[in-house]
Amino acid sequence: MMRKVTQRALMAIGAYVCARKLYDLAVPLIQLKLESELDIKSRYGSGSWAVVTGGSRGIGKEIAASLARRGFNIVLVSKDPDRLRKAAEEIKSRSPRTNVREIVYDFSASPDEIPEKLVPQLSNMDVSILVNNVSEIHRGEFTTLAPARVAGMINVNSGSMAVLTSAMREQLSNRKNRSAVVVISSQASYYPRSYMALYDATKSFDDFLTLSISREKETSRNIDYLLVRPARVSTDMIYNKMAIDTITPHDQAEVAIKQLGKRTEAIGHWKHHLFRWVVRLFPHEVYLRGFERLHRAGF
Repeated sequence: MMRKVTQRALMAIGAYVCARKLYDLAVPLIQLKLESELDIKSRYGSGSWAVVTGGSRGIGKEIAASLARRGFNIVLVSKDPDRLRKAAEEIKSRSPRTNVREIVYDFSASPDEIPEKLVPQLSNMDVSILVNNVSEIHRGEFTTLAPARVAGMINVNSGSMAVLTSAMREQLSNRKNRSAVVVISSQASYYPRSYMALYDATKSFDDFLTLSISREKETSRNIDYLLVRPARVSTDMIYNKMAIDTITPHDQAEVAIKQLGKRTEAIGHWKHHLFRWVVRLFPHEVYLRGFERLHRAGF
């Protein structure tokens, strides 16, 4: 008798676990498929400005282009003036009615300089959307990084996001329309991986800060926060490679913008959502060892 009860209990637990796993896989994908996009032009203000850091290439450039198509003027911020100019020209060619401004700024400098050197260039604009996208990556042992590079990478990936969001908060909160802060993080924030230690750590910081301040009464007043965690996107960071789990920067931009104003944590592109779901089926140590083998093999 006791044996049958135990078997039934285990079967019930197994059924629940399987059902929960399938729920976690299916429901977010169904939501993305069935949901309609908000009218963000009306929500955040027609003719207002979207500021995109790291906007000269990759995900940042495509987010800027997608917002331009939806009627926003664009401010691109990056350290490379040539790439900035080319990105601005491309966005203008795709959305001729859009005003595009370029700001050359190196985020690897001390974040203390952001309120004095960058924010004043934005103070006279009706900025409605701030996209914290700028990021750097390093692959290899942590000991191969010089201290100056460590500090610079922390400044770029985390310090810039925290300080710029803080410095722009009052301007965003005091608008007539709502505003938005978008933070481009990474699925790397979920796992403390070797050979990617500093990058993963900075992305975890971005996650925790975004999710925490989005729940603070004054910090979130009149502001929608959106945390985006992409997996593999075909950008310079992965040498523009395409694979079965890789998406284009355009696809990533679209899936993120369509969730603005709806939730704080974006549902990933279906490829990335599926990748995350599969990874979570296995013990954490199995994933880490697999990643380390791929790294040593040059992937």
